[in-house]
Amino acid sequence: PPPYTLEGFAEDVHGLLGALQLAPAHVAGLSLGGMVAQLLALDYPKAVRSLVLADTNSTLPPEARPAMIERGEAAKRGGMSAVVDITLARWFTPGFMGAGVVAQCRERLLTDNVEAWAASWRAISELNTESRLPEIRVPTLVITGENDVSAPIARAQAMAALIPGAALQVVAGAPHLAPLEQPALFNAAVLAFLQTAAAGVRHDDGKEKSNA
Repeated sequence: PPPYTLEGFAEDVHGLLGALQLAPAHVAGLSLGGMVAQLLALDYPKAVRSLVLADTNSTLPPEARPAMIERGEAAKRGGMSAVVDITLARWFTPGFMGAGVVAQCRERLLTDNVEAWAASWRAISELNTESRLPEIRVPTLVITGENDVSAPIARAQAMAALIPGAALQVVAGAPHLAPLEQPALFNAAVLAFLQTAAAGVRHDDGKEKSNA
């Protein structure tokens, strides 16, 4: 595939929202999707009514960027089977590995195109929206799993502090794919936020909440 960029992904989403006449939309993105959602709100603010940034980041330390690229290169060298186990270990907690949804994720990962996988990781390695987060002007929920090693609580706290009026939610016991391992807690938090966002209520206290 041609080189992927986070900005290009956001442009594609903007085009889709326009084609479907859905803008302004309540936009939620998880992990890579959360990175794209940030750029959608920043580059196309009229397309976004509210924002849910789940288990995601706004920047990466310089030393982490080569590691992101290597995740893609490993798949190019050995196929998706070479990266599937370590990927699932980042996404789920050890006690959840026997769940059916994990088996479904494994099957899906094994069918991924290695070139697209590698191109996505290279795009992620360029992530750098942090300095622009104060420009976001829509109701925003930053939500992350308590045990998320890819998007830890400290990063979620930093993002929420930079986005005016953002709410912060920590999903108790959840890993990176919080909505799959703790769907009831995750969905309750997001639905509660969307109800207030639809009513035009902002969370100006910026205080952290937990649904432990």
